[in-house]
Amino acid sequence: MANILAFNLNSQLKKTLTQISKEKNLIFTFIDSFDTALTHAQSTPIVLLITAETLKKTSTLNELKKLKEDNSSLQVALINEPISSSSYDPKSSQQLIDFIIPSTEKDQLKYYIHKVLEFGNTVKRNDELTRENLRLHQQLKEFLDLRSKTQQQSEATFRLMFENNPMPMLIFDLETRKVINANHSASLLYGYPYQELITLSIDMLATQPEKLICESKIVDEQTIIQQNTEQIHRRKNGQLIHVEVLSHVINFKGRNACYIMIKDISAQKQTLEALTNSEKKFRTLYMNLTHGIFNLTADKQITMFNQAAKKIFGFSKNKTTFKIKDFNSIKFYDTSGKRVALESLPFMQVLNTGVASTGNILKIKLPDNKKRWIVLDAFPFFKGKGVKEVIIILNDISQLKKAEKLLRANEKKLRAIFDALPDQLLLLKLDGTVLDVKNGDFFALPTEEIKGKTIFDLLSQPIAKRFYNMLHLANRTNEMQTFEFQWQVKGNLRSYEARLSKSTQNQILCLLRDISERKKYELDLQKSENRFRILLESILQAIVLIDIHGRINLVNSKLEQLFGYTRDELLLQPVEMLLPFNLRGKDHILNQNRFRHSEDIVLERPVELTGMRKDGSEFPFEIQLTHVEMLDGPFVLGILSDISQKKQLEVRIRRVEKLEAIGQLAGGIAHDFNNVLAGIIGLSELALRKIPAESPVQDNLKLIINKAESAADLVRKLLMFSRQQKITKQNVNLNKIVLSNKKLLQRYLGEDIHLIITLDDDLHLIHGDPSAMDQILTNLCINARDAMPDGGELTIQTKNIEITDPESDIPPGKYVQLIVADSGIGMSEETKKHIFEPFFTTKELGQGTGLGLATVYGLVRHHGGFIQFDSELGEGTIFRLYFPVPIRQLEVSNLQELEHVEMVKGGTETILIVDDQADILTTAKDTLESFGYKVLIAGSGHQALDILTKYKDLIDLIISDVVMPDMDGIELRMLSKQLKPTIKFLLMSAFSPKLENENDYLLKPFVGHQLARKVREILDSD
Repeated sequence: MANILAFNLNSQLKKTLTQISKEKNLIFTFIDSFDTALTHAQSTPIVLLITAETLKKTSTLNELKKLKEDNSSLQVALINEPISSSSYDPKSSQQLIDFIIPSTEKDQLKYYIHKVLEFGNTVKRNDELTRENLRLHQQLKEFLDLRSKTQQQSEATFRLMFENNPMPMLIFDLETRKVINANHSASLLYGYPYQELITLSIDMLATQPEKLICESKIVDEQTIIQQNTEQIHRRKNGQLIHVEVLSHVINFKGRNACYIMIKDISAQKQTLEALTNSEKKFRTLYMNLTHGIFNLTADKQITMFNQAAKKIFGFSKNKTTFKIKDFNSIKFYDTSGKRVALESLPFMQVLNTGVASTGNILKIKLPDNKKRWIVLDAFPFFKGKGVKEVIIILNDISQLKKAEKLLRANEKKLRAIFDALPDQLLLLKLDGTVLDVKNGDFFALPTEEIKGKTIFDLLSQPIAKRFYNMLHLANRTNEMQTFEFQWQVKGNLRSYEARLSKSTQNQILCLLRDISERKKYELDLQKSENRFRILLESILQAIVLIDIHGRINLVNSKLEQLFGYTRDELLLQPVEMLLPFNLRGKDHILNQNRFRHSEDIVLERPVELTGMRKDGSEFPFEIQLTHVEMLDGPFVLGILSDISQKKQLEVRIRRVEKLEAIGQLAGGIAHDFNNVLAGIIGLSELALRKIPAESPVQDNLKLIINKAESAADLVRKLLMFSRQQKITKQNVNLNKIVLSNKKLLQRYLGEDIHLIITLDDDLHLIHGDPSAMDQILTNLCINARDAMPDGGELTIQTKNIEITDPESDIPPGKYVQLIVADSGIGMSEETKKHIFEPFFTTKELGQGTGLGLATVYGLVRHHGGFIQFDSELGEGTIFRLYFPVPIRQLEVSNLQELEHVEMVKGGTETILIVDDQADILTTAKDTLESFGYKVLIAGSGHQALDILTKYKDLIDLIISDVVMPDMDGIELRMLSKQLKPTIKFLLMSAFSPKLENENDYLLKPFVGHQLARKVREILDSD
């Protein structure tokens, strides 16, 4: 409040100023004379002097000047009186009068007085600031002096505080942004040694380096501290850390630098994050609890209200704010049906008393007339001595109330059912005492006499003990216990079933049921089932019973063995589980949809399907389906047979039939072809003998003979493959066969194939034909050579092995194994399917006959052996041959071991040659005559008999073809023996199955010395 002194004013101005004082809360003092005004101003502090008098007198001005000097805040205002007197000193007046108020209007006066007072306050504050500025300048001067004196001490103190401060600190140059100093704590924080740290840029440590720019300037050598900032920095190992940075600008050794202090707040951040997550979890849990929850503060404000509570009270899910008055629309009732006022609700009482209230059952009626039963619990939360808030937990038990009502109704129904049951009912204590009984016929006693007695009084000791044990077991486990026993009622031994179930604590309800008739039926059913099961399991085929839904209802053990599943794994499963995955759901006989009309599923003949075992292996089987009617509905009976062996047998039969057909074809061709070759060879030899040795035709004839022999060798391969060529078996050592062929094989293979031979020293002998073994080995090696066009390794190995696995493809026993392995190109899957087929070859036209491996297969099987092979493209091929070891070795014939290397001898005997081929007769006659023999010829069997009849005393030997029209060689021999029993006979043939049982014969084609040697051998034999 301002004191204002006014003098020499008229009454109108006084009245106007008085009104202003009331509106502006000012104090005006009105004085008439200047002297009195001066006296008052000297004794009372004033801020404004107002006058309407023109200040002309020098004495007045001097007094006023003195007054203003004593009171610097005093302001002088002149109202509506211009300074015009000649005695008035304008300069002096201007120095003393601060304001001239030009008007006496109230509003203008009020405005100017307000401005004058504001100006006075401003002047006052300016004076105060001037004095304060002088004082601060003095303090600054003193401070600079003190700083100059203590600068060295301050720098040492700063260094000590900088280095030993536990808070990391850095100093970096504002221009280069290089770190120029750091303390030990900073090195530990960032993981850099000091020497490395002061070479880094601050931008390498801070992920947001722009936040580290110190924008403050150095003013009067004083630093201006910047506000703390949170940042993310990076350690040497790349780890990011949260830090709080306090930075300010300093002058460090004449350089503008930024000084920062770092506080690692990573742990705080983690704690804050964990706290935030915990808060989120709590809020999520709070809002999603199935129990309703809300909080009521001490001032009856609701702070939290979850969704379950909204649902219970019928509030909208979108409602977010709640007040206590929201409950006014809800009516509350206690269990007796009495309405409870809002102020009397348990949570309001807890708010007043601070005592928790639980288990309050209330019925609420919502505004839409819906009714609910709830259990309300209220718990106080204290702060200090008073209740801060109350936590209310609600549980909607409306469904439980409905269930309770239904339970009471069910109890009545259950009582009626119990009364209607024909069974014996007992309520027993754990010690066996009968508390209640229904229908006492079991004990043949009145009901009243049974109550109070124990089971030991009513039953025999063994049965009573079983009852006692079951009573305690039912009480302990809370599960129904059953057992059966026999009891004599009215002289008859009956079977009973006891069922004991816990009723209430230490009380057991026992039901006794007469099961005599049921036991009889069960026994009959068990006998019937046993007979059925025996019949089912005795069937050699797999059985499956399928319902109308296509599910398995019954299987026998044969089906379990066939598919590898157990009975439990199969029952009630779709029958399609017996098929591979790619066939399930497809349209076939086992499709589930077909069984809906089971009466239509009847197969006149078995259907072939593919099955899949539990281990994933597939196999073929046949199934026969039949519709059957049973007590529990229609079913389909399936009878399954594994046809895997049948399929394998069919494949083998087809292969045998194919080989037999080829054999028959080969035999037919061989006969005619060998006859042709015999003529070619014989005629060529005759021509060769008649042509001079120096003739150039000699070489051509020799070439014809060689080519004809090659053709004859091809025919022999065909015959051997088709088993039409007779095999002469003897004891054979495969090691000798391999070694005897080593040089020849090396020539076949060439220099770019390395031959490796590994032989078992104590190799068993086998029964075989040495020439057949030679052919087997040669064919395998030639096949291997063709598989290694760029060279490689060929391994031949022999060893003794014994096979003991009964499920192997090779029967158990002792075998000599011959292995031929190459490192060649291998075979594709398609090639492996056909390698033993005759005339199958992968070579180009004209480079192979396709009989090599087929011949090997035929010879091995003809010797009772087995052949296996493994091959992969690019990984070579290995053949394993198994020849059985005989129990007894054959006697070695010296004749078989000797090689006839001596010169062919001739003779003078008479020989009859019989053949339907004129060229063979001619060449054979000429050949034998060249060896000194006398030769007769015949073109048929009948002609030969006529000649023999005439010259039987002269003829020593008959050489006859086997296959001739009208009469074959076998028949001719028989008739010839009748005419001359001592006559010797030699059969010859291009091919004939009739030679199978013959020991001495000659195969066409043959060369002359072979014929002469055989003739001499027959004539010299006994």
